[in-house]
Amino acid sequence: MRIGGADVSALPVSRRGVGIVFQSYALFPNLTAASNVAYGLENGSGMRRREVNRRVEELLDLVGLRGLGGKFPAQLSGGQQQRVALARAMAPRRASCCWTSPFPPSTPRCACACAAKSVRCSSGCG
Repeated sequence: MRIGGADVSALPVSRRGVGIVFQSYALFPNLTAASNVAYGLENGSGMRRREVNRRVEELLDLVGLRGLGGKFPAQLSGGQQQRVALARAMAPRRASCCWTSPFPPSTPRCACACAAKSVRCSSGCG
């Protein structure tokens, strides 16, 4: 498997630089939106708390969730939960983000909006 021209097939999955957005979003129900986004940064990235908070705010703003970081997944709509999952996948500045289904939203209009947001987000990811 090649990512950005480099063969990553021999690397452990955790070192391939790929974020995954699961069809079910796989959000931690006991963590806020901000804590879900910060999860990968707080566990092994070596980032300082201030840097983590700044990155989380940047990503929540990027996916249109400014001000909702304190909400739990059950308090968010499905589309908002999906954007939290997208922000979490991008948080460690991955080389690529993969969806486990093409674009999970149930309506074509929502899928188009999600695709456009995903492209905008990926260009601001690195």
